[in-house]
Amino acid sequence: MISSLRHWNTHYAKSSIDRAGFYLSWIKKYSTIIDEITLDIGCSTGFFSNAIKKAGGTAISLDISYKKNTEAHLNYITADATMLPIRGNIIKNVFSSDVYEHIPEQDKFLAENSRVMKKDGFSFFSTGNRFFPIDRHTGFPFIDLLPRWLASAWARTQKNRKEYDVYEPDYYELRKKLGKVSSRYIVNFDMFIDFYKLVYPHLYKPHWIKIALLLDKLGLLKLVTPKYYVVFKRGSMP
Repeated sequence: MISSLRHWNTHYAKSSIDRAGFYLSWIKKYSTIIDEITLDIGCSTGFFSNAIKKAGGTAISLDISYKKNTEAHLNYITADATMLPIRGNIIKNVFSSDVYEHIPEQDKFLAENSRVMKKDGFSFFSTGNRFFPIDRHTGFPFIDLLPRWLASAWARTQKNRKEYDVYEPDYYELRKKLGKVSSRYIVNFDMFIDFYKLVYPHLYKPHWIKIALLLDKLGLLKLVTPKYYVVFKRGSMP
């Protein structure tokens, strides 16, 4: 499983339909899509925004830069996710997949999610985990534990990157940041099992899943899971 994750990006681009279906099902467990606005942050070419439209909702597609091959007929905005050009209290669902880990000002990102949400709105996002053994972006073991300058130096020499611009949280750091914007949140750390089974069956190895389930029973999976899937509602409990 760990070695297979080195090829994540190759398969990632080929599975947009399955990913969209997975994320739609996730949102529908908590919220509604039909006749509501969903903000798709880090939309890339807009595969998920397009799925929202097909499901009967309205999608606002937002990315830091315009991508080639973007789906046609999207409500596309080029903007920074920490400074959303959207007035408050109008979005039912805020969604982003693996965007959080690329934002250094994560508190601002969460605050902006909360600001634009309706009072009964939800934010859904996924992010990698600093303590997962193999970094999904470079394939380098525990690169997030290195000093930033050293991680960037390695990335420049080995991966042709200008810098290592990934800021993956650990479980407790993520919960602490979420607690600043909401007391109603869920940090799911075993949902990756269903994700891999549906979207990346080549990564779904029964022996690794057994190890993951054992770690879960021991209370350790939350510390070493490859990904966190987060849902939070606006504000604090009454």
